[in-house]
Amino acid sequence: MRTVQHQSASTGTTRAGFSLIEMLVVISVLAILGTLIFTVTQKAYISSQKTIAMSGLREVATAIQLYSQDNDGYLPGPLWSTTNGYYGNDNRSLGYHLYSYLGLPEPETGTSYQIPQLTCPLFEEMRIANGTPCYFITQRVKIGSANRNPWGYRSTTQEVGEGTPPQKFGTVLLSNEAADTTAMYAADAANVTNPNAGWAANLIPEPLFGTERLHLYFDWHVDFVPITED
Repeated sequence: MRTVQHQSASTGTTRAGFSLIEMLVVISVLAILGTLIFTVTQKAYISSQKTIAMSGLREVATAIQLYSQDNDGYLPGPLWSTTNGYYGNDNRSLGYHLYSYLGLPEPETGTSYQIPQLTCPLFEEMRIANGTPCYFITQRVKIGSANRNPWGYRSTTQEVGEGTPPQKFGTVLLSNEAADTTAMYAADAANVTNPNAGWAANLIPEPLFGTERLHLYFDWHVDFVPITED
């Protein structure tokens, strides 16, 4: 390697130094290494977030099963068409029905509690507001010869006891292949079916995990589903 000799005026000795080209090579190598380290670190972070999201949704699935067992086989509901990572005393929210099965505090008027099982740090970084939906709740499955809402539905103008009640879990199983029937799935602006809904503006703009979305099925298994182009 060629070196540049520098003459010291005070001592008459010489010292070796790097040429400009050698310095540029070193900088380029460091930049490449930095990019590689960032890529590996980012992949590890995403992988850890996927693990957290899957684990949390599995806990939700277990909570739904326990709720159903304690309520004569009925699914929790009536529910809104989305669920976010918070709950209060709104009895149309998923967290309101499942809080005791998830080890969370009892709802109180005017108080909002987080549901850690429905979110992850990556979602918290991307969400626009506390009300940002993290999952869509399936609104139609085959029940007998008709498509019905398995979770039931009650509008803002209806009182408790009005509207459509939730279905029994066993009724859903009679007409569907549970392992292939989605109960909940990750929400984002790219897969919204009702863009005019009030909550639509708060959706995260793109899928949380890029090319996959997390789904919960009615046999209560959780899986990432690849996003396909239409």
